[in-house]
Formats: sequence, C-alpha cells, structure tokens
Amino acid sequence: MLVRRDLQLEMRMKLADYLNLDDVMYDLEVSSKTQALHAMADVVSRDAGVPAAALLAALQKRERLGSTGIGHGVAIPHTRMEGVDKPRACLARLKRAVEFDAIDDLPVDVILMLITPDVEANRHLNVLAHFTRKLRVPGVLEQMRAAGDATTLCACLTDIA
Repeated sequence: MLVRRDLQLEMRMKLADYLNLDDVMYDLEVSSKTQALHAMADVVSRDAGVPAAALLAALQKRERLGSTGIGHGVAIPHTRMEGVDKPRACLARLKRAVEFDAIDDLPVDVILMLITPDVEANRHLNVLAHFTRKLRVPGVLEQMRAAGDATTLCACLTDIA
C-alpha cells in the first residue's frame, strides 16, 4: 500500500520539481561518455551538496552494471546517494553525440542525469520512470534536438503534460 501511495504522490509532482534551468546544459561540448558524466556531476553536485568526485564515482559504478543508454540517442545515468536530500536532475544536449554503449548501439546526444536520496529506493524508481515516460512522448526528443536555447530545452521536459 505504501508503494502505491508513493507512486500516486510522484505522479502529482511535476518534473520541474527536479529539473531547473540552472541544471540544463545546452550544446555541451564533450568527446566521451566519461567527460559528459564528469561535466554533469559538477553541475548536480553544487546543488545537491555532495562532492562531484563522489557523484561521478557512483555514476561510473552504476554504468559498470550496465549502460544507462536507453536507445534513440538518449541516456539516463542515475544513482542513489547518501547525503542527497531530494531528487535532482541535470539535462544535457550534446553538441556532438558520443558513444555510450546504448542498448541500440547508437551514440547519445541527450543525457538526463538523476540522483536521489539513498534511503528512498521507491522514490528513485518512480522519478526515473516519470522522466522516462516523458522522454517517450511522441515528438519530445525531436523538440529537444531542435531547441534553440537552454530554456526551450528545459521546457521540452518540464512543460509537457
């Protein structure tokens, strides 16, 4: 019953609760998966209050379990961390796609990073699923790739019902 209540609560929340404009990286110039994760960990760590190096290590540990490249040029690296008080996201559209060992073997140009508190496994899965559903809405990826600035890119995820 508790899991169902958590899911209902998450469904009422908006993705804007987790992703704000300061955490959007427009046309990020990197040449590898590691560089992308490093740059995004730097951004998320400043708001989350965790060291960027610790966040990067947790993300790389998760990637060793299996790539978070979900296909269609999208990756959703994610982890739970001690010391994080609430879920936080970072969105990056890369200037050039990079290899990410995605399930469809295509390079990735849209990365959505998610970190959540270590003690909230159900919430982590619910927020992750909510973002994944938004990315699968027809036309969203096309809008993200066509966005002319960070504000428009952010709105592609946070303003779509």
